[in-house]
Order: sequence, then C-alpha cells, then structure tokens
Amino acid sequence: MVLLLLLLLVVAVPAKAPAPHGREQTDALGAGDAELKAAGSAEVWSSGARAHGLLAGICEDSAGTLSGARAGAPCPGPGGRRVQIAGANIFDQLWLGSSGMSTCCNATGGPATYADARAALEAAAASGIRVFRFFGALYGDANKLWVRDPALFWSEYDRLVDDIERLGLYAVLSIGEKMWWQVANAVTPGLNETLNDEVRNRSSVAWRLKAAYVEQVVVRYRGRRGILWWELGNELNLNVNLAASFCGGGAQCYNTADMVQYQRDAVAIIRALDPARPVSSGFAAGRASAWHQEHCPDKAQQNCTSGYWGTDTKEQWLQMMGQQNDAVDIISLHSYDSDSPGSCYFDAHNCSGTFASPGGSVVAAAVEYAAATLGKPVYVGEYGGPGPTFTGPSAADQAYPAAVLDYQVQAAPGAGSTAGGVGAAASSSAFPLSTIWAWACPSHRADMACIWPNSTRAKEAGSNRMLKLLTTANEKMQL
Repeated sequence: MVLLLLLLLVVAVPAKAPAPHGREQTDALGAGDAELKAAGSAEVWSSGARAHGLLAGICEDSAGTLSGARAGAPCPGPGGRRVQIAGANIFDQLWLGSSGMSTCCNATGGPATYADARAALEAAAASGIRVFRFFGALYGDANKLWVRDPALFWSEYDRLVDDIERLGLYAVLSIGEKMWWQVANAVTPGLNETLNDEVRNRSSVAWRLKAAYVEQVVVRYRGRRGILWWELGNELNLNVNLAASFCGGGAQCYNTADMVQYQRDAVAIIRALDPARPVSSGFAAGRASAWHQEHCPDKAQQNCTSGYWGTDTKEQWLQMMGQQNDAVDIISLHSYDSDSPGSCYFDAHNCSGTFASPGGSVVAAAVEYAAATLGKPVYVGEYGGPGPTFTGPSAADQAYPAAVLDYQVQAAPGAGSTAGGVGAAASSSAFPLSTIWAWACPSHRADMACIWPNSTRAKEAGSNRMLKLLTTANEKMQL
C-alpha cells in the first residue's frame, strides 16, 4: 500500500509543480493568457474585466447550450450571450453513488443509494433546474477509495457525469479541499498531518494527494459538456485564523495569505489543463469578524478596540472578501438567514440576515463591491432559510431565499439596480448564478428540509412553493 501511494504521488503530480509556498506565482492562469496573467492582483482583474466589458459567468447559445466563461471571453456559438440562472445544490450525488460511503436515508428509511441520486437528478431536470452544484470528492477520509481502488472510484464517478449529460444538466463541480490531510493519514501508516500541513506545506502527503486529485478530475472531465465550471472546495475560509483545534491540532490555523497561496497553486494546476473554464473558490461569506481575526490578535493593534472577535465594518469585511477570493475568477459566497451573533454583519446589534436590515444585505454588499472594485462576479453557492428548515416548510422559512432570488433578478444587466449597471457588469451579470441549499438531499432527509416536489411529508410541504420561486426568478432573468 505504501509503495502504491508513493507511485501515485510521483506519477500524478503535474510535471510543472506549483511554486513553493510563499513565492509569488505570476503565471497562475497559464500560458497564452497575457492580458490576465497577473491574476493575483485585484486591480489587474478589475481593469481587465472592464476593458472587455464582460465578467466571468455563464454563456448560452441559440441552441440552449450552456458553458462557463472567464472574464473578457466572448460567448461561443451562434447567438452566444451571458445569462443569469437560479439553480440548486444537489450536493450528495457522488456520495450516494460511491462504494466508499454509507449514506442515510432514502424515502423508506433505508440507506440512500445511487438510485436515489439518479431520481433526484431526474426530478430536477423535469422541474426546470438546469444548473446544480455537487461535492466532487467523498466526505472526510472516505476519499481514500480513490487511492485504494481507483478503477472503482472513477467508474462510479463516470456514471454520475454520464447521467448529468444525459439529462441535459450542468454542474459546478466542487473538487474538494480541507479533507486531504484526513485522507493522507488514513492511507499512510503512522502519518499525523493536519489541515495546516495541507494548506501550508507543498511537500506534505496531503498536498501531493490533493494536487494529484485536482489534475485527475480536470483531465478526466474537461472535455465533458456537463461541467459548467470548477470550484476548489467548500468553505475553507471559515477556518482561517482560528485556534489549532479547528485545523486538527498543532499550530493556529493558516492565515489569509496561506489560504490564498494554497488556492493559487490549485488554480495553476487547473489552468495548465483547462484554460477556458472559470474557477470559483467555494467560500462561505467570511466570518463577520474576518478582518479583526486577521489583524487583531489583541486590542492593542490599530483599529482593534473590539479585539479578535470584533465585528468588521462594511469596508473591512469587503476588503477581506476580496483578499480571500484573490486566486479565483468568481467570488463564492454562502449566506443563510440567521440571527446568531456570528451572522451580524457590519453591526453587532442588528443582524443583516434580511435585505432590510441595517447596513444592507451581505449579499448585496458583496455583489456591488465585487463588480465595481474587483471586476469579478459573485456566485451565491449556498443560501437558505434558518437551518435546518432551509427551504421550508413555511413561507417565513423561505423569506430569505426569496429575497436572494429577487436581488439576483434585480442584478441582471439592464434591470436598473446598482449591481446590474456598474462597471463591467453593464454587459454581463455581477450575480450570474445562485444555487439554493438544497434540492432533494437523500443523505440528510432525516435532518434537513430540502426541496422534494409534491412531497407529502410535513417538513417538505413548502417544496412546490420554493420551486415556484426558483422558476419565476429564472423566467424573469430570461426576459
């Protein structure tokens, strides 16, 4: 097993290795992309996008074929144009079909299987959902199946991608990060790496596994129509600057510079193999104290009167959002309706979970700042009502999702909103895609309210109303 792992690492790591940690990497976007070559700079991104008048986003041609496009890239095909879409998370599709995971529970209470995954995809396609997001690696150390039985792993993955294309769907493939240290420890006897090793140390087993996996996923599926764009992982930014216990022990968690370099190095691998598709970060809305946690280890620092857990001003928080998403084409943001202290953006006493709250919505602030200042769009990769009633059953549970969809409609080019007409966003959407959490979640049906059309279960009774909100938003954005 150790010999097999070492062979895998030697063969699978790209010939052009990412730059060592801490060294500026100016060719992260790959050869032949001169205008955007210095993508590490937000200013370059901004000026480049504005010069072309197009943000990264989604293209649709006259035949209805979708594709992802990077900043400045024209849309292919006859009648190609930028479009805005409201989709959904169908997050557990790979998990349900994998021999490496046991998932619970289907409609009868038994283990969920790939039949449940396929049924969820078919229901989505039949209901007019066109784009969805799924986790492209197994949970935690379960992705060790990829190391131990790659033939089985890829056959089950191929089955999913085949069904995506058979049904005319398009996926944001969230490749996976933050779990490779767990996989490394599971397949390497005596190893005790942490998340910090994965993020900071390019000689770690965790990083080498991750680099090999990114390469193999991209090479395998870059030619598949059903992959809209690549996403690096899920919510890595929620661990930044936290205590050691949040990163598997050892030292305090990585800082923003560590995290951005980690993502730049992953983007470099993708760019060398697929220079056309955009890449999103997969980040959540940063913590409401993100700037303070980066700059305020104690209250003695300048502007740090409220200390490490101080609530950021709007300007501080937006600055951190830009810095955290510096490596990617598309800023990712996950946002849920909540009145918990950690969700009180910009004002510690008045939460901004709704669009009418003091300081304005964190979604609106992010979209308008990103388009005007960074020249990047925002993808709201997850949003929903207060958990676990993310999509219902009550209209009150759906109020925040409805507000996000209303804002996405308003942010469409020509809609008259600030986001719809600022800078580069005048000819392409500053808010091209949203994916609600979540559509038909077989692996979490027992503990989440998800969208199950025509369900007779009490907690899923709002499914048809939520689907109508999605359908109406898509109809308005196509006008």
